[in-house]
Amino acid sequence: MIKWRCGYLPNDGGGDKRGWSLRGSILYPVLSEQGKVLAWAGRDVQFEQKEKEYQQLSAAERSGKEPPAKHRFPKGFHRGIELFGQQASRLQEPGYREFITKHGLIIVEGFNDVIGLDNHGIPTLGIMSNRMTGHQGEKITRFAKQLGVNRINLMFDCDEAGTEGAKEALWFFAERQLDVRLVWSPAMHDGEFKGSQPEALSQSNVETLLTR
Repeated sequence: MIKWRCGYLPNDGGGDKRGWSLRGSILYPVLSEQGKVLAWAGRDVQFEQKEKEYQQLSAAERSGKEPPAKHRFPKGFHRGIELFGQQASRLQEPGYREFITKHGLIIVEGFNDVIGLDNHGIPTLGIMSNRMTGHQGEKITRFAKQLGVNRINLMFDCDEAGTEGAKEALWFFAERQLDVRLVWSPAMHDGEFKGSQPEALSQSNVETLLTR
C-alpha cells in the first residue's frame, strides 16, 4: 500500500469535511502516464455485504433503488480514458520489460488485480471496470506498439460479467490485428479457475496460464 500510495479514509474526519464522499473507502490514486495524480478512486469496504443484501431483495423491493456501487470516482474524472498502472515509471521495475517482451501485455479489471500481481513481479494494466472502453483499447494498442510487442492477454475476472467484457475486448483487438488471447474463462482449463480473480493468483498460477 505504501508503494501504490493507497490508504483507508475513515468515516470520522474529526470535523474535517474534505473527501466526505469517499469516507469509509480504500483509496487508490490513478496516475497519468507521466506519474501525476489524476484522481483518487474509492472502494467501498462494505460493498460485498451491501450487494448481498441488495440481491436478497425482491423485484418490487428493488424498484427505484440503485444497486450498490463498488467504486466511486470524482466528478469530472473520465475513467474510460485512463488505465490503472499506466505510469511509465513501472517499466523501470526489475524484469518488467523482459516480462512484457516475453508474454505481452496483461489486461485485468481492478485496482487490486494490478497491485496483487505487481507483488509477484507481474506487470498488468487495469481498466477499472469489467467493460473496456474504446479509448482504453486504443491506449493499450499504442502501448503494445511502443513496447514492440503484438500480444495482448485478457485476464478479466473469471466470472460471467468478466467473460462478457472479455468478449468485447477480444473482438476490439482482433480487429486491430493484434495477437490477442483469452487467458482463462469459467469453462477453460476444466473449470479450474471459475469464479477466480487475478488478485488471488500466485506467481506460478499466472506463469502456467500464460504458457498453456
